[in-house]
Amino acid sequence: MKIKILFALAWLPFVVLGQTNIKSPTVEEVDNLEQTIRATRSLTNKLDVRVRNMEGRLKAISKSLEEQLSVNQNLQEQLQNNLQTQAQNERAVNLALDEFSKKFEEQNKTVEGVKASLDAQLKQQFLYYTLALVVFVIVLLIAVKISTAKALKQQLKSWNEFNEYIIKRKQQ
Repeated sequence: MKIKILFALAWLPFVVLGQTNIKSPTVEEVDNLEQTIRATRSLTNKLDVRVRNMEGRLKAISKSLEEQLSVNQNLQEQLQNNLQTQAQNERAVNLALDEFSKKFEEQNKTVEGVKASLDAQLKQQFLYYTLALVVFVIVLLIAVKISTAKALKQQLKSWNEFNEYIIKRKQQ
């Protein structure tokens, strides 16, 4: 029993110290550090969630940017194709305009030739009509002169016959 008492007395200071409400500064410091660690872990967890959200947004934005770049590249390719097509069309139009201008010039030359020949024919016809009119007038004048001369002869003959008739009547 002595041993038991000795043993109880040996453990008494440990039990008394263990059951006291007074905390030692190291325990308080450990508790404070544990609280700080918990707060830090909580903050770290919150920050990890935010980082994951930001990574998701960043991936979505990068995917959207890649899609926009792809669309922009497609638009640029279409624009380049359209520009090439427009350049080809312009070349074709220029060639067509050149051919048209050549044909137009040829037509103008042909029209000028036809106009010159028509002018020459018109002048020639005008000359023929003028000559025909002059000949007609001359023939008409000659015909009038001949018919006037004939009419005068006939009138003179009639006058002479009338005078002879009157002279014969006077003689009778």
